[in-house]
Amino acid sequence: MIELSVIIVARSRGEPLRACLEALARQGEPATDVEVIVVLDQSAGGVPRAQPALTALAALAAPYSLRVVECGGGGRADGQAAALNAGAGAAAGAYCLFLDDDVVAGPGLLAEHLRVQRERGGAVGVGDLALTAAPGIDAFSRYCVERWDDARSPLRQGQRLPSFADCDAGHLSVPREAFTRAGGFASDMRGGEGAELACRVQG
Repeated sequence: MIELSVIIVARSRGEPLRACLEALARQGEPATDVEVIVVLDQSAGGVPRAQPALTALAALAAPYSLRVVECGGGGRADGQAAALNAGAGAAAGAYCLFLDDDVVAGPGLLAEHLRVQRERGGAVGVGDLALTAAPGIDAFSRYCVERWDDARSPLRQGQRLPSFADCDAGHLSVPREAFTRAGGFASDMRGGEGAELACRVQG
């Protein structure tokens, strides 16, 4: 029985997606409890933009159930929220875990989300997102990475509890029933979808 549905929106980046999926293949949680749904966001570009992601998927021998859902296309710019909602609509698990396609999960990531969801009988699970500065990035980009890490540091060190404002759709888990009841991510937003959803789910 599928307990956790991992939903990843892929656009035109093949290699980050491959690394993301391979990291999920190294999890300690039994693969039979997990499914991974990759949403090919083809908005504003059509199939050619999704080709690297398709190539990455074709080359992967995954131990978990791996499905592909298509979203957008035809020149529409439906956005991240619409793609995430499409993935959740195809999910079978009791819980949904939303991940960006460049997240490289540690070996206990899925088990920890499931532990929290089981122990609390459902929760909005805030996952960490650590940024890695690429060699040779410009000063402004380096500043953004440092500011992000400074903002997340109190959470990592247990100095404060998370709030809905800390929720990012790039690493967030929620019971599928609660997600559906809340109406999913707000499709009219361009950023901040995770925080807005968490605010409505917490009610």
